[in-house]
Amino acid sequence: MHQVVSERLEDVLRSFASNPQFASLSPQIRMHLDGCEPCRNEVQVMAEMNLLFANLRAPEEIVAPASFAVKVLDSVGTRGAASIWTFLFEPLFARRVAFASLVFLALLGGVLMSGDENEYQHFEPSVESIIAEQNEVIPDIDHDRDVILVNLAHYNQDDWQ
Repeated sequence: MHQVVSERLEDVLRSFASNPQFASLSPQIRMHLDGCEPCRNEVQVMAEMNLLFANLRAPEEIVAPASFAVKVLDSVGTRGAASIWTFLFEPLFARRVAFASLVFLALLGGVLMSGDENEYQHFEPSVESIIAEQNEVIPDIDHDRDVILVNLAHYNQDDWQ
């Protein structure tokens, strides 16, 4: 569709609905539609669609009975807000959680039972390790006190600033 027609398409469709011969259009648009068959055909198709949509409208306004609004408001009020916990109690989800838990327990039991028996026995230390623990170096407390005393005696506050 050319720009001359597309810019004023609503006016063209409105006038075509009242007069299919384009008599009520501006001379510029009428001349274009008389000379351009693709634009004229496209406008005619759009006008026919417009008439079909107009025929789909209800002949009169449909009014719902007063009891309908009351029933809807009652059902909304009694339903209440959905909680996250309601999802957990759905049958399909509960079955899946139970099945996943059983599979997990079976796998965990299989792992624990398939281990080596000696792996879980208590470790008893050897005589050498006990002697090595007893021969650890015991700190010399008197020497440490002397080192601290010397450090405090030589402390000068100007050195630390």
